[in-house]
Order: sequence, then C-alpha cells, then structure tokens
Amino acid sequence: MVILFGYKYHFPFIETNGIVTIDDNRVGPLYKHVFPPRLAPWLSFIGLPKKDTPFMTTELQSKWLVHVLSGKVLLPIEKEMMSNIENYYHHMEETGVPKRFTHALTPNEVLHLFS
Repeated sequence: MVILFGYKYHFPFIETNGIVTIDDNRVGPLYKHVFPPRLAPWLSFIGLPKKDTPFMTTELQSKWLVHVLSGKVLLPIEKEMMSNIENYYHHMEETGVPKRFTHALTPNEVLHLFS
C-alpha cells in the first residue's frame, strides 16, 4: 500500500457503526471533506485535506464548522450532501484518481469547497 505523505488515517477512538469508513486512506463519506452526512454537524473532520495550503484550509474549515454549529450557516439536507459526495467520487473514478488521493486537494479545489 502506498501512503501519500506518510500519513495513514486511523481513528480508533471514534465508533460510527460503519457510517464513516476509511478505505485506501479515503475517510468518508464526507461532505466537502468535513461532514459525514448522517452525523453532521455533530461529527466533523478538520484538517484532512493534503497537498494544499493546510493552514488556510484548516482555518476555513474551522470557521465554517463554527458557523454551522452556531446556526449562522445551514448544511444541505443529507440527500444533497450525499449526492455531492457521490459526484465527487464519480469524477475521481472517471479521471483515474485513486481513492488514497481523495483528500489531496489543489489550491483551486480548496476555494471550491467553500463556494
């Protein structure tokens, strides 16, 4: 198994009964790399994206989470979040991007996450 940048995701302290899984270093399903649709917003992942500008991404994700938890920003319904995730995964498959690169974002993709 090839691990991008030497990191292998593993969360032994989180029990989601299979709702969130790790497959070939893809943590998912996660809406915009943060929220698992069935558990959002109470479970969230901050700082998973790699190959981007990590401090900016983590800061933006943190601010987004705070706004969601405070009620200032609403997440889409579960079905819409899952559709977004499925489209993202489908695009990755179509372009031949392996699962292990799910969270390897370019700077342009980071900006798209918050639009």
